[in-house]
Amino acid sequence: MKRSILFFGFLSAILFATTASAASFHCSDYRGDRVDFRSSPEVTKIAIAGYSFGGNPVIWENDGLGAEWDSLMKQYAYYYECGRHVVGNTLRDNGHNYESWNQVSLADCWAASKLVISEGVSKEDIEALQTQLNEMEREQWARFPGPVRVLDLVKDCRI
Repeated sequence: MKRSILFFGFLSAILFATTASAASFHCSDYRGDRVDFRSSPEVTKIAIAGYSFGGNPVIWENDGLGAEWDSLMKQYAYYYECGRHVVGNTLRDNGHNYESWNQVSLADCWAASKLVISEGVSKEDIEALQTQLNEMEREQWARFPGPVRVLDLVKDCRI
């Protein structure tokens, strides 16, 4: 049942989200609620998903970070954070490492799939993206969404 809910939430989010640039990127959470983007120079990552004081889903962005990243990496960062809202992993503290990594993986796969389905990004471009991500230094990861990790988007996400 839980997997069915996640699958349909994932599918509906793919169908309703559009392009990925901070200004024009549309994101809906697992309930179909619009996710607002808010600029905040205090945010230590290029983007981070959460909730506003009123309980509305939001992605705070700091577009002053990541100047060394190309547009595809930046799109992936925003899609990753949107994916966190889509799979619902902004809702609770994950007490178990497996659950935490599973949700990170779901958000990674959502972001990669979104790039392929909505943006027409090729498998080769996804492979190049994962190479860029895997070669990042720790200080770059400190500004990129999610934990430090090694990605194999093509294999793990079946792209």
